[in-house]
Amino acid sequence: MNILNLKASLAAVVLAVLLPISSQAAPAGEGSTKLDNATCLECHETGKREIEVTDKDGEAVALPAVVPDKFAKSVHAGMDCVACHTDIVDAKEAHQKAANVAKPDCASCHVQLWDEA
Repeated sequence: MNILNLKASLAAVVLAVLLPISSQAAPAGEGSTKLDNATCLECHETGKREIEVTDKDGEAVALPAVVPDKFAKSVHAGMDCVACHTDIVDAKEAHQKAANVAKPDCASCHVQLWDEA
């Protein structure tokens, strides 16, 4: 095993430890709906329906859907969606977004893990 493979393996372990697989409860007033993967997939699973958002220019942009079988085989399979999508705070159709929270950025976690490896 070369040093890059070792660092990548170590980074995966560190990521699994740093981002626990706990479900997050919705904020007060949102009921008991959990922000777990099953709840997310109720809308975001491939074949359910196309979901569009408006970009900064006011144009409709289709969000890619999640293919559960592929996600289950991915390196991120043990993680909750909200571990990366920290800006999502409710399970409503038009999600309320947390103030001052950046959209998911893969590089931020992966660079941090690389530096710590």
